[in-house]
Amino acid sequence: MKTKICSQIVQKKLKNNLSLFAFSIFLVFSSSVLAQSGGIRFEKTKWKQVLEKAKKEKKLIFLDCYTSWCGPCKWMEQNIYNNDTVANFYNSNFICMKMEMEKGEGLDLAKKYNISTYPTMLYINSAAEVLHRTCGAGTLINFIEDGQNALNPQKQLVALTKLYNENSKDSRIAYLYFELMESACLPFKTEVLNYFATQKDINLISIYNWKLLYRYSEFTSKSFQYLESNRAIFSKLYNQDSVERKINLVYANMLQQVSQSRNIRKFDILKVKFRKLKTKEAEKIIQQAELKLVKFSNSDLKNAIEIQDSIFGPTNVSEGFGKVLDYRYEPVEPYNTAWFKLNIDHDTILTFDIVPFDSLNDYDFAVFKVLASNSSKEKSSKNNVKSTKGKLVPERLCYSYCTSKSGVTGLSKYSSDTIIGAGLGPAYASGIHVKAGESYYLMVNFPYKTTKPLGFTIYFYNYWPKRRPIVLNNVFFENNKSVLPKESFSELDKLAVRLQKNQMKIEIRGHADGKGDELKNQKLSEERAKSVVDYLISKNIKPDRLFYKGAGSSKPVASDETEEGRQKNRRVEFVVVMN
Repeated sequence: MKTKICSQIVQKKLKNNLSLFAFSIFLVFSSSVLAQSGGIRFEKTKWKQVLEKAKKEKKLIFLDCYTSWCGPCKWMEQNIYNNDTVANFYNSNFICMKMEMEKGEGLDLAKKYNISTYPTMLYINSAAEVLHRTCGAGTLINFIEDGQNALNPQKQLVALTKLYNENSKDSRIAYLYFELMESACLPFKTEVLNYFATQKDINLISIYNWKLLYRYSEFTSKSFQYLESNRAIFSKLYNQDSVERKINLVYANMLQQVSQSRNIRKFDILKVKFRKLKTKEAEKIIQQAELKLVKFSNSDLKNAIEIQDSIFGPTNVSEGFGKVLDYRYEPVEPYNTAWFKLNIDHDTILTFDIVPFDSLNDYDFAVFKVLASNSSKEKSSKNNVKSTKGKLVPERLCYSYCTSKSGVTGLSKYSSDTIIGAGLGPAYASGIHVKAGESYYLMVNFPYKTTKPLGFTIYFYNYWPKRRPIVLNNVFFENNKSVLPKESFSELDKLAVRLQKNQMKIEIRGHADGKGDELKNQKLSEERAKSVVDYLISKNIKPDRLFYKGAGSSKPVASDETEEGRQKNRRVEFVVVMN
């Protein structure tokens, strides 16, 4: 779907990667003087003692705010915090601490510092004042840059907030301020509206106001109406494609909203107004909003994998269960897809990240809501959703590639976009307010036929349905080992026979006891799960039916104070993800 932009993405990424590579070499060279290893040294003490240490050493505190269920938190721990370059920088410049926000001291700090998104990274002085903050998983380079900004009094969020309050009409300061607020996952949309209200029309065409308008203006806003009326001026001053893209995004959102509300009259008025603007993508966007779907006969939908946890992956659309696209929008060609089923078990806002292993890989996605059939036998209920027999209605579509997010895409409660078309653009569509008993499908696809994607992981933030795991009672491991003992073969042979009689797909979960370093326990538990998967594959179970993950020592079933308890905690279990 986005083949036409593939080359420019690659060229831009190669250029960025060269500069990042040079920067990385500099960091590695500098860090070799310190010769540290083993990851960031997080303090294992009370918050009060950390503040005292920061005061004594005259350093800022880096506080990683996390939860036990947060997928991106675990990704940062496994991929960023244990990097030697990162460790050298943070250990040298900060007093570092990790704190779970849903227990102990974390409960009070989460309330004090208004933490609602995970992970959130706080940079705090010894007086317990937040000087800078960011949120979400990021790259090694971005994480070091965040730390450098925290050390620079002119680039700290608190400093820029003060500067904005003193110069609230300055477009450059406003742009930098709102950009930092967004990266910190703090509410700022009302402030944006208030800022635009201070601007004279003629000033809206300035470079920083254009950047603000492109990122934050909406259909009913005065700033967007000015853009519509002065489209030619903006197109002459800035990139014409960008101006068209902004118009397309805003109208796509409005058409989607009106379509879902079934307001036919308002929908028709919007269509007429949109067509008069004569953008290149207008007709395609209107078709999307009108829900003109084409269904293929060999449906992958029936093979959708049911999500059972807040993390799913690693997986890939080009291997395993993703074969052909079920639904497409004319006139796009079909391509490989992967389908996931989400049965909602509580009211929440559905948000997630789709994180590619290769930042050049460009994954698209669509989220469909299942509308239950009118038949009484097929109506959905809280405990039994007859989802495959209902009508699918698109809720969110995102076909863009975001260079600043390195290919990461998903749903965010900080976005207002419901439909994002092809091309370079926003990473996130808006989160969905879901209710218990509803059912949704997530379709992930990879549009390029000439490139093989390396895979992705999905991190769900507010959605974590639980299916009771089945413990493999006679599969145990020796302390600090992941090699399967012969005594485990009998139990695994029984599981293999069971799998040979059906087509169900399972996720193997490895666990460790609570002794020793948690990072090592996490790695060990994953290796144990992989050992079981490798054994089942040797018994002719297809790899695409097996998934695995490690839970470390985070979910004990017995006390670690006794050898018997630790033996029970060193366990393996499985969950059926698709019958």
